[in-house]
Amino acid sequence: MFTPKQYMEIKKQNRQRWPGKGYFIILFTTIILLVAFTASLFVILAVEDNDIGEVPESTGKKPMTNTNKAALYPTIPSRSSYLSTSAGNVAQIGDSIRSNNAILVELGGYTSIAEKSADQKMYPASMTKVMTLLVACENVTSLNKKLVVTQDDIDYKNENGGSGLLVASSLGDGFTVEDLLYMISYKSDTIACLMIAKEVAGSEAKFVKMMNDKADQLGLTQTNFKNCTGLHHTEHVTTCREMAAMMSYALENQLAKRILLSTDTRKIPAYVGNSNDLSLNSNGQPVSYWAHCEWYSVRFNGSVELNTVTVRAAKTGYTDEAGVCLVSYAVSKTTGKAYVNVIVGKPKGSGLSESISTQEVKYIYNTYAK
Repeated sequence: MFTPKQYMEIKKQNRQRWPGKGYFIILFTTIILLVAFTASLFVILAVEDNDIGEVPESTGKKPMTNTNKAALYPTIPSRSSYLSTSAGNVAQIGDSIRSNNAILVELGGYTSIAEKSADQKMYPASMTKVMTLLVACENVTSLNKKLVVTQDDIDYKNENGGSGLLVASSLGDGFTVEDLLYMISYKSDTIACLMIAKEVAGSEAKFVKMMNDKADQLGLTQTNFKNCTGLHHTEHVTTCREMAAMMSYALENQLAKRILLSTDTRKIPAYVGNSNDLSLNSNGQPVSYWAHCEWYSVRFNGSVELNTVTVRAAKTGYTDEAGVCLVSYAVSKTTGKAYVNVIVGKPKGSGLSESISTQEVKYIYNTYAK
């Protein structure tokens, strides 16, 4: 038992060990600040996720925002404009090449360092599929979903002379969205474009509207799409400068960039409709397609004639009216600078072949890229 005096002494000591009012004030203030900081952090992250850059109002362009909040792979722009400006000493390529139009853009400052009629309207042919791929990548909701080849798809290709792996015997076969995207890039596949367009927008017409809306968003005033395949139409036009902007912007999209930069041969299995069962041929063997990256295997694989750069991505194009076309992305072997080149040939009958066009692309890179 404690005496009254001892009891009072113990109570006094306990009061001294217990924190005073100042302690509680500091603790309460700290908690309030932590809560406020956490709330601010969530707001910042939400803004970064939903507002992906904005174009100044003075440009007259639509804000470059992610309109599809459910997109698996939204594009995250690193700049407000992807249209190049001409360097003070821009080289005029002129008669050094036979192709009608060309541009070489250095991506560090988005300056054009070499040109030939870069702002003249031209037919982009299958270079169109850079925009097709971009809009698809921004809007697909599943890469594993299987889409089925229809008779309408086959008829469209046959009636318009479209290109690609998928043919009449593909009727009823299913292919994953991801494999179809690779077919668009690798094989310029007409049917793959149509299947993806219908999956994303419900019809090719609605998908083409999305392509034109994206062009408006990028400030491409000379670009107009009439289809998603690049098949010839007199009003399906762009310019070399604006085609370079499309390629530059597409490289800002994680999925589109992965596909564009890929050069490995891809085995593409066919399924029975949209099931998980593999389609079998008459011998009971699984049906599959081997997709080779045509721009790489045909034009730049192992090329010793490219002294200054390595071509990392490209999209070919050809129609009788457009001639031989190519948009490519390359990186300097010495400085690490990145470039986009667009070159557009002459109509059929001009004698400008794919091999000549390729030599002209190499000439532009070797002469002007450092």
